[in-house]
Formats: sequence, C-alpha cells, structure tokens
Amino acid sequence: MKICYIVSEIFAYGQYGGFGKLVRDIGTGLVAKGVDVEFLTWRRENQPSVEDIDGIKVFSYPYKSISGDVGTAMLTKLLHLFQYAGSLPIFKLTDADVFVSIDAQLTSFLAQRTMPNKKHVIFFQDPYDEVAFKEMTLVDKD
Repeated sequence: MKICYIVSEIFAYGQYGGFGKLVRDIGTGLVAKGVDVEFLTWRRENQPSVEDIDGIKVFSYPYKSISGDVGTAMLTKLLHLFQYAGSLPIFKLTDADVFVSIDAQLTSFLAQRTMPNKKHVIFFQDPYDEVAFKEMTLVDKD
C-alpha cells in the first residue's frame, strides 16, 4: 500500500509547526512498518522538488506566501490558485492508493478531482466545537 500525505509543511526548511511534526512522525512510523509513504507539500527555500527524508519520498511544488492589501485580494487569490496548480502533475507521479490531507486545503480538492478512483481522507488535527466555528465565521475571510 502506498500512502501520500498532503500537508503544508514537513517539519523541515524552517517550518516547524504541529502539522509538519505530526505527519513526519506518522510517516516515519509507517515506513518502519514497511508502508510506502510519500508527502506532497509546499516547497520552501532551498528545498528540492523531490527528495527522501527519513525513508519518505517528498514531492514539493512552488508556493510563496503572498500578502497584500484589500485592493489586491483578488490578484492574491488568483496567484494562490496558480501556485496550487503546480501540485496537479504530482498526484499522478505518486500514484498512491490513499491520499491523506492533513487539514482541508485546496490541494485536497485537487487530489480528489485528479485521482477520483483513489481513497481520500481528510485528517483534522485541531477539531473545533460549534462555538469556535461560529466565532470563525465572524472573521473577515480576506
């Protein structure tokens, strides 16, 4: 079985958050048990497009955080979409049996559309209760 984790970071290249730590620990543990594991993530500065970390094949696509004022919000969204499109060819390269998204992302949707006959799981690391979801809807989405 081959599992491909879709995640925003891999606990390397200056990004040391909870999602990256979680997926790297799980991936390393699965590799130790003989499971074929791959990651798909945003490419950080000095990160190669394909590499091996802890026995895990890591594919990355170019992504740069873009910020701007409200007047450039639409342009920013279009640039994000263009960057995410860089992940599309990688889904076929991995040919994973199962795609596991760590938190819901646009890449999760793209994986489902690109590989509809594969299994897709979305893993929520930080689930929120109903009150938290209501509070989040009060934040300006831009």
